[in-house]
Amino acid sequence: MESLFLHHFISLGLWIYILIFIGMIIEGEAFLFASIYLAHLEYLNLNVLIAVVLAGIIFSDFFWYFLGGHLEKKSKFAKKWMGKISMALDRRLQNNTGSTIFIMRFTLIYHGVLMRAGALKIPLMSYLKTIIVSSVAWVSLIGGIAYFSSAYLDLFKKYLKYGETALLIGIIIFLFISHLISKYARKGIENNNVS
Repeated sequence: MESLFLHHFISLGLWIYILIFIGMIIEGEAFLFASIYLAHLEYLNLNVLIAVVLAGIIFSDFFWYFLGGHLEKKSKFAKKWMGKISMALDRRLQNNTGSTIFIMRFTLIYHGVLMRAGALKIPLMSYLKTIIVSSVAWVSLIGGIAYFSSAYLDLFKKYLKYGETALLIGIIIFLFISHLISKYARKGIENNNVS
């Protein structure tokens, strides 16, 4: 992975970590995957990277939480719209905040759940504990897949097809796990609707 772009990117010094922080706020998975790969190649310090990644994720989660609370107060349309579509989710968030946010971390509707948590005024300390635990689990899973995928890419440098296959398998495993978690969460929400 020797390239002019990589050398210029690495020459940014501390700014590279600021870019990763911003990237984690905007789009987590892609930046995490690429950053872990660069850390595996020893272009980035893994310990600093993990701290920056977690800080970016937690900052992003607080943004969505406060946005949900703000929209609930300021926008009658948002309050009416969110109230109609989220009754089952609201009960689940109020009764099982930790497990709901943890499970939803691995789904595509995570930011919507965080906005709803803000609208429901879930206690901030409870919210903080939950997002820290779910963020560490998420970074461990995605980071682990990225790290081991990059290890395989490095081993199979001459045989890029094998490295691409390992990366594809890692992504498929991640998608499968996300699907299982989504299915479990959907089942829990449906069970709450029946109650």
